[in-house]
Amino acid sequence: MDFFTLVVFTIIVVLGGILYGIVALTRRTRGLGEIDRGIGTVRRLYFYIVSIVALMMAANGMALVVGFLLDSLIGPATLTGTSVRLATGLSLTVVGIPLWVIHWRIVVRQVVEIPVEERSVIRKVYLYSILGVSLTFAMSGAIGILEWSFGTSSFKGWSFAAVAVFTAVWLYHWRLENGEGQSTPETTAVRRLYLYIVSAVTLIIAASTFAQIINAVLLDAYEIMMATVVLRPGESVPWNDVVRGYLGTALVSASVWAIHWLYFARRDVGSLLRSIYVNLLAIFGGIVTVLFALGFLIYGGLIWVFGVPDEIFASSHFRFAPGAITSIIVGLSVAIHHWMVASDEIGIHVGQADSFRRSYAYAFAGIGLIGLASAIATLVVMIVGIVEVGVEVITGSDLWRNSLAFTLTMGVIGTPLWGWYWIWIQRRVGTGVLAERIAIPRRILIFAVLGLGVLALLGALSYLAFIVFREFLDGDMSTVLRHSKESIGIIVVAAVFLPYHWFLYRADRRVTRELVDVSQDSPRKAVTVIVGDNGMAFVRELQDALGYGISFLQRADPNTETSDISGLDLQELVQRINNAPVRNVLLIPDVTGVTVLSYR
Repeated sequence: MDFFTLVVFTIIVVLGGILYGIVALTRRTRGLGEIDRGIGTVRRLYFYIVSIVALMMAANGMALVVGFLLDSLIGPATLTGTSVRLATGLSLTVVGIPLWVIHWRIVVRQVVEIPVEERSVIRKVYLYSILGVSLTFAMSGAIGILEWSFGTSSFKGWSFAAVAVFTAVWLYHWRLENGEGQSTPETTAVRRLYLYIVSAVTLIIAASTFAQIINAVLLDAYEIMMATVVLRPGESVPWNDVVRGYLGTALVSASVWAIHWLYFARRDVGSLLRSIYVNLLAIFGGIVTVLFALGFLIYGGLIWVFGVPDEIFASSHFRFAPGAITSIIVGLSVAIHHWMVASDEIGIHVGQADSFRRSYAYAFAGIGLIGLASAIATLVVMIVGIVEVGVEVITGSDLWRNSLAFTLTMGVIGTPLWGWYWIWIQRRVGTGVLAERIAIPRRILIFAVLGLGVLALLGALSYLAFIVFREFLDGDMSTVLRHSKESIGIIVVAAVFLPYHWFLYRADRRVTRELVDVSQDSPRKAVTVIVGDNGMAFVRELQDALGYGISFLQRADPNTETSDISGLDLQELVQRINNAPVRNVLLIPDVTGVTVLSYR
């Protein structure tokens, strides 16, 4: 599993870098005009593609040769296929090193003679692809060394060789890239792509492996307490082997994650990729993991209290509890850390707090809605089943008890989650701020419910009609409820939620149209705002409040940030813009608020 994860990581890094490079090259912006001059795109592609292939050949060849020598000196006495390994390593090294040296010297000379080559997107894609691939092999080697140290695998010379060779490759290219820096948005984006892909993949690997370790410890502690495992004098604890098996992967992945996330990416605040990593993967993913684990705990407990468990002994039935508790511990740890980071960055980037809270509110309201809808549908199916069989099902069969346990679980999780966040959302919408009604998360949620609900309703109605017609034509209507109870459950859920969300959609359209009509009483202004490094959130919120697009100028002064305007009344600012005597309006945020200037 670890090797598979590392291979996937390599593929993602390489393909992601190549994809971004292709997309960036196709963009026709003024900033790329200077970058595209130089040796030319086709020639540049040739040199960097050959260089990366040759370098990987040489590095792998050297690792195979050094690994063979270490195995011969330290490894097992009997080695199979040694001649093939040595021949492969020598051939890759002999061919790869001269090929890379020749092409790389030409590339270095081109960069010296034509400085603009340092800002080439293709060059950055090459550098960060090398960094990603070499990091993958170095991590694999480090994991192999630790596993051998912990006694869970045999000695492999390749592991030591891979760490030495690929760490050297990584360090060389990292120092080279840091020396050049990133002078354009495109080259900065390539760096971010590398940093957050590495951070995301290593976070997932570290979290999953630490979860395996924690689960092993808790599970064995549980079994010891339940007296299902008895330790004899001098016998090691059962989880020791599991810990040693996963500890190498956990330590290596956690170290790489900490270096990239806590150190390399510490100053990259406000980017889209960082927001996706922090908010979508870490915080949202961590909280969803916790919710699923809580659901398992509640459902398992209810099954034991009044359901039909598969096991007759509590010690066997609740063996799932350590795994669920582990998921809660790991999920909460990941979510809390990244939530603290996000909260600090909200304070730095003024204006992002509202969009941050709004997005999470709609996301968790959607999760709660799914849980509530599932509870209602399961309850309806259970009631229809009881009606179809008769009241004796309550005393005769116990299968309905598990359905009731599932209904209560989904209701306990979904109802408060949806109710809490939806009430908060509707209160904000009730303030009359246009940005709340036209917010993208709100539209996504409403249209998702309407679209999926209509499709589910059509499918359920069609299947119900099919069952009715089939049974009617067969002359036996007694089995209609038995075969259509799931469809009836879907229909009931759709009947509950579709009208409400349709009403929300119509109300949003009506109120939005009224607000837009009011704003159109004053002609649209040509608004330009001068913002600092963190001013894009303010631009987006002002556009939402105005109902149309505005222009912005980015300040070129170093380390400039838009002043603290988090408490600004946007409606009052809109009124000042509309009251401007001419069409052209310039906005300058400062420590006292926003200065509104008119110009011709």
